[in-house]
Amino acid sequence: MSQTAIPLEFEKYLQNKISLNQPTALNEVIFAMIPDLDLSKPIDRSVTLPPLEYWVHQQYVDQIGKSGSNAVVYSVVIPGSKEPFTFNAMFLRDDNVPNSCGMVVYKATETKETGMALTKSMLMQFDGAASAANITVDAATWQIDYQARLNGIDEEHRLSCLDNYGHTAFVEGFGVAHHETEQSKYIVESGVAYIGGLRIQSTLSTVQTIINKPTTLWLDVFRDGTALSTHENLFQVVVSNDDLVDYTDEDGRIHYVAKLASIEADGEILDLRVKGGLDLAEMKSNAATDKDIDSESQEKKHVKLPQLWRAIRKYVLDKLWLPLAELIYPVGSPIPYPGTEAPSDKYIAFIGQAFDMVAFPMLAERYPSGIMPDLRKGYIRGLGEGEEALSFKAQSVQPLGFEGEDMDPHQHSVTMRGGNVASGGSSGFYMSYQQQWSQTQKTQAVSAGKAKGIITGTGDETNPNSYRFLFITRAA
Repeated sequence: MSQTAIPLEFEKYLQNKISLNQPTALNEVIFAMIPDLDLSKPIDRSVTLPPLEYWVHQQYVDQIGKSGSNAVVYSVVIPGSKEPFTFNAMFLRDDNVPNSCGMVVYKATETKETGMALTKSMLMQFDGAASAANITVDAATWQIDYQARLNGIDEEHRLSCLDNYGHTAFVEGFGVAHHETEQSKYIVESGVAYIGGLRIQSTLSTVQTIINKPTTLWLDVFRDGTALSTHENLFQVVVSNDDLVDYTDEDGRIHYVAKLASIEADGEILDLRVKGGLDLAEMKSNAATDKDIDSESQEKKHVKLPQLWRAIRKYVLDKLWLPLAELIYPVGSPIPYPGTEAPSDKYIAFIGQAFDMVAFPMLAERYPSGIMPDLRKGYIRGLGEGEEALSFKAQSVQPLGFEGEDMDPHQHSVTMRGGNVASGGSSGFYMSYQQQWSQTQKTQAVSAGKAKGIITGTGDETNPNSYRFLFITRAA
């Protein structure tokens, strides 16, 4: 409760200013702490400034503006650095003119706290007030509605939480359990939840009595506070069979509701909490999955770090490395590998096995039979004119096709054995034969009995030194 008045001495001050053709110049507010102040009584207009010992703070007016043609607003902003003081009265005056008190306000006791900035405004109203003070600026251009501004900040924060958590997200707790001894009572556990974007935290369990079943337990959340108090998110547990929705109460507060649990006719509890949290798909069940990444989904979803790295690997592999690798070493080309099996599932060995033609379409295009050639103990030969790719040539001794002096003259030694075993005898003979290889690269047949000289191709001369590798290829 408060009382306001324009003292009689202001009328004299105003008449004097008018006679001098000067505007009123009320420029200072005095804060006072008046003992035994009775707010139930109207202010005596003969009042003047209080004794100096009652003054607790004085400050020049920071802003002046008109509110229509018959009212003027005077405002002061007390900085947070100002020492604390307590007051219950305010006086507006012209500090250059004695006996010029223009307005008095008696109010409930208030304390300016340490670190708290305080704004106070005094609206002085009389006919022609704006003209008398020569004020043309409307107070609406500089008066700040801090309540609206703070409400806007609160609402922006609520909407941000709503975007991240959805309408309902029980982070932990708020489970419903049976009472240990009384069947009509149920325990609602402590917990943390976001309902309608408002975060609530309960540190204590509550007991809810339920007589009529079946029914549903709801959590009703709202934000409350005044311009001079701390705003906080409050909640209550509601028992109802109705399908509740968010609503606005008679005081203008918006309530957000969410289901806790259903109590069945036999007393059993059905948990209806919508669980959420930053560790549960960003609270909205719309976090990207591995399947989304692999299928290159175009849906707008949250991406967690594991999926981000998976996407980066997939992009580098599919979009950069694989096309480059295909240019450098195409799929299906044999690669000598120093091991006994392929190093990973990205490679396939040439060991005569079938492969998955669906999983490896490029390999299937180059090996349409779906079977890898068996290159174990085999050699790769260049494709000749008229020959088909992947055609097979069996093992045989081929003429080397030497010409002219490409091969120097040299000798071969052949040992031959013969014997007459038809008569059961054991006699035999050995013959050592040397035949010079002529410069025309012709040989002479040598025989003794049925034995013939044969070049077997097993010596060092026809089997060069070699190292064994496993032939593999890129599968994709």
